[in-house]
Amino acid sequence: MRILISIIIFISYNLIVNAQERHSTQYFFSPLSLSPANAGVHEKDMRFNVLYRDQWAKITNPYRTTAISAESKLLQGFLNSRNILGIGVQLINDQAGGVDLTQNDISASLAYSRSFDKKQRTYIGLGFDFGYITESFDQSKAIFDNQIVGSQINTNLSSGETTLSFNNSYFDVGLGVSFSYSGDKFNFYSGLSSYHINKPSSSFLSEGDYTVPRLDRMYVGFDYLFNKQFGTTLRSVYSMQNGQSEILVEALIALYFGHLFNIDNHRTLKIGTVMRLNDAQALVMRYDFGALSFSFSYDFTVSTLNRANQSQGALEIGLSYLIDSPLPSKNNHPVQCPRW
Repeated sequence: MRILISIIIFISYNLIVNAQERHSTQYFFSPLSLSPANAGVHEKDMRFNVLYRDQWAKITNPYRTTAISAESKLLQGFLNSRNILGIGVQLINDQAGGVDLTQNDISASLAYSRSFDKKQRTYIGLGFDFGYITESFDQSKAIFDNQIVGSQINTNLSSGETTLSFNNSYFDVGLGVSFSYSGDKFNFYSGLSSYHINKPSSSFLSEGDYTVPRLDRMYVGFDYLFNKQFGTTLRSVYSMQNGQSEILVEALIALYFGHLFNIDNHRTLKIGTVMRLNDAQALVMRYDFGALSFSFSYDFTVSTLNRANQSQGALEIGLSYLIDSPLPSKNNHPVQCPRW
C-alpha cells in the first residue's frame, strides 16, 4: 500500500508522538503533565494554567499544542490540617500537518498530599491520572496513490483504502509522586510520574494493534534567594519513552519587587534560558504580578533539523492564576509550597 506525502506526514508524526510524546519548553506551566500528584499543592485554593506552543512556523501547517488545566483543593484539612486532597482537570489539544492530524486528551487527576512538619513546609504527594484520548485527521486533505492519474492528482477519485480509519480513541491511566519544601531562602521540589501504564492500543489501521509505550518523567527544581532583590531558579525535566529520552535544563535569574512572602503583593521578573539537549536552545522571560504569572519563550533549533526551519523552533506562552475559593475554609493555615 503506497500512501503519498500528506498521509506519510501524519503517520510519521503519529509514530513520533508515540515514540517520544509532545515536548515543551515551559513544562512547569503544565503541572499535571509533570505529575498528577501536583494537583492541589499550591498557595491558594485553586490554580489555573494555560500553555500554548506553536512549533515549526516555517512549515505551511505548523504543530500547535494548547494545554489548559484547573486544580482545586477538594478537601484541605480533612482529618487534620496537614492533609490535602486535590483534584485537577486538564485538556490538551494537538494539531499538526497538512491533513490536520488532531489529538485531544482530556484527563482528571486525584492527589493526596501530606505535610510531615509542624510548620507545614514539606509536602509529599501521591496522585493518579485518568484520561480519554481521541485522534483524527481530515481525509479530504489526504492524497492517496489511487488518486494519481499520470502526473495529475484527482481527489474526486476514491482513495481505495479499506483498512484505514480516520479516527481513533483510547483510555489512559497514569500515576505519580511529588515532594516539595519551602524555606525562608530556598525552595526545593521534585517528582516522578508514569503515563500509559494501562498499555492502551492506538492505530489508524483497522487491523492494527499498536501499544502506546509508557512515558516516564522526572523533574527537579530549586529556587534560591540571595537577598531581597535577587535570586535564581534552576530546574530540569527528564522524559523517557520507548527507548528515547529528552533532557531539559532551565536556568533563570530573578529580580524581586514588592513583598517577598505575600503573594498578593508579590512582583518578580525572571529572565534566563532553557536548553533541550541536542535539540533546542530557548530564551525565557517570566513576570509574576500578584497571583497572576505570565511567561514567554522562543526556541532556536540547534540540531540538524535547523536546515529545514532556518534554526527557528517554537514559540511558547504560559499563563497561571491562583485564586481563593469563595467558600469558607475550615483550615486557615496557609499552604507553604513553591510557586511554579
